[in-house]
Amino acid sequence: MLRKILKIIVAVAVIAVAAMLMAFIQWRDQQIRHLQADSIVVETAQGSIEYALSGKGPAVLILHGTIGGYDQARVMAEILGTDAYQFIAVSRPGYLRTPLSTGKTFEAQADAYVALLDQIGIDKVAVIAVSGGGPSALHFALRYPERCWGLVMLSANSDVRAGTENTSGRPPTVSTQRPSELILNTVFSDFASWILIELATLMPRPFLDNLVGTTYTDDIVNNPTQFQFYIDTLNSFALLSQRRAGAVNDGVRFTQFTGYSFENIATPTLILQGNKDMDSILAQQQYLDNIIPNSTYIEIDGGTHYMILSHRSILAPLILDFLKANSSW
Repeated sequence: MLRKILKIIVAVAVIAVAAMLMAFIQWRDQQIRHLQADSIVVETAQGSIEYALSGKGPAVLILHGTIGGYDQARVMAEILGTDAYQFIAVSRPGYLRTPLSTGKTFEAQADAYVALLDQIGIDKVAVIAVSGGGPSALHFALRYPERCWGLVMLSANSDVRAGTENTSGRPPTVSTQRPSELILNTVFSDFASWILIELATLMPRPFLDNLVGTTYTDDIVNNPTQFQFYIDTLNSFALLSQRRAGAVNDGVRFTQFTGYSFENIATPTLILQGNKDMDSILAQQQYLDNIIPNSTYIEIDGGTHYMILSHRSILAPLILDFLKANSSW
């Protein structure tokens, strides 16, 4: 009798595992088809770049954060809720179908954006940089002022010296340790991202509590539009294996990102920062406001690193008013 019960348990377990693997494979294939169908890969003077266009009007380049892609940048465009601008959502080098060789350094990434604009016939853009998109956005504004009519830094990374004792000019300590391949393969596993997204979709409250704070969780869960933005943001972390090269490169480059003359940026700049974000990001954004002459700094009370989900009603109008005031059209 015990043998029969054990056989049944094993059989059920095998069927369950097989069903789970089939569901994962179907999900992965669907994600790949969806991502490739909604974007274009163009060859530029700097290499291949993946992008997607939406809207019509003054051009706005959106740079996603670490562990993102053009799909994450496109969510940002959708959150703004307007088609009065032509949004260019790109996959930064190392993400999805933009190879890392297109721009390993943040300076080279800025060059790649110009090459993309040249290829698709766009003269000037405003730039909206989210999180890890900040460093290359700063280089774009610094290196190509004639191509940049506005800069928005949303919870964005910048000089690593900001907020630390190392503000003199001494180079920061750079970690050369690279995580083992086992750790990288585990963290950037497509299977892991599938499990995480499924759990965060089925049980959103604990995830939202962590992302935006308990004060705002109910507002997002109970608002279908806001909840969809949350789901879309989750899905922009799918297929982590295709975002690994960019994320690892970002991690290394961030530790070396210091000593640039961003005080020479003349572009109108809007700096939006939550006061509940990581201390390092908060200090870096405040530092930018101190050195960029034509900057406006707005601190959002209760805003975390993902405040665009919880404070959309505040942030979207601020960004749109800034774009309208500085538009080249």
